[in-house]
Amino acid sequence: MKKILFLAAAACIAFTSCGKRSLKANINNEVDTLSYTLGMVEAPEPEQLSNYLAQNHSDSAYVDEFLKGVRDGMLNIDDKKKMAYQLGLSVGTRFMMNDIANVERMIFSEDSTQHINIRNFLAGFNGMVHNRSQLKIDGKVVDREMAQKITQDKYQQAYKRQMEKQYAEHRKANEAFIDSIGKQAGVSKADKGVLYKVLTEGKGEMPKLNQVVEIKYEAKVMDGTVFDATAMHRTESDSYAVMEIANNSRGIAPGLAEALVKMPVGSKWIVYVPWQQAFGEMGSRSFPPYTAVIYEVELLSVK
Repeated sequence: MKKILFLAAAACIAFTSCGKRSLKANINNEVDTLSYTLGMVEAPEPEQLSNYLAQNHSDSAYVDEFLKGVRDGMLNIDDKKKMAYQLGLSVGTRFMMNDIANVERMIFSEDSTQHINIRNFLAGFNGMVHNRSQLKIDGKVVDREMAQKITQDKYQQAYKRQMEKQYAEHRKANEAFIDSIGKQAGVSKADKGVLYKVLTEGKGEMPKLNQVVEIKYEAKVMDGTVFDATAMHRTESDSYAVMEIANNSRGIAPGLAEALVKMPVGSKWIVYVPWQQAFGEMGSRSFPPYTAVIYEVELLSVK
């Protein structure tokens, strides 16, 4: 859709009222002609404008009010006071149609009777603009940083509830899978629920947390789908990957670190990582939340 902010613009410039259905043009030269044709080109089709108004909480009965708004937006561009008001009007409209609507969908998805209190929203908004917070929790004035944390915590709690509901069966299946692996012969337990099976027992040194190692690995989910492997990355050598053994290693399940610190160099293991020590409640681009991960990993060296 065309940018509606500029639709029907040029035809309004020379007139004090653009809300009328018919405006008499004053064509005296080529610039006048260009101005008129530009307005024609930028104008929406009637059906297009009707749809736009309907989609944005208005109605096709108020086309003239829309045209008046276009006129005021163009003629007041040099009036700083009126421009500030129009900018605020635009921000307020965006808050109601986008930001607050999205927050309510996320936070109150299970209770349609709950809504953001607009008066308190505006009080908080105005307070921050003037650097004056009226909110206190446990006797302490809530500043912007605290407000961000409170809001983010609410988002995370709501997201967690949604994911738990949406992926309840998936979570149950992945937890059952790890439980079944733990009962198999030859499977040992590392820390935090991580399981492993030794394919080849190495004789070298065992790495420690925060050390850098060279490994070769293949990662998959319980149905056998491979989502990552050494061979998928362009590195200095296609035969190994270099990583630091840390719980926040990028792209690697934290639970893999729990196994690596128990592996002597030269070992090859299958490591079964429960979802809590894999990619948790967020999942990844390759699979949903609550997914257990299986690594076949070979520890080549400690650097």
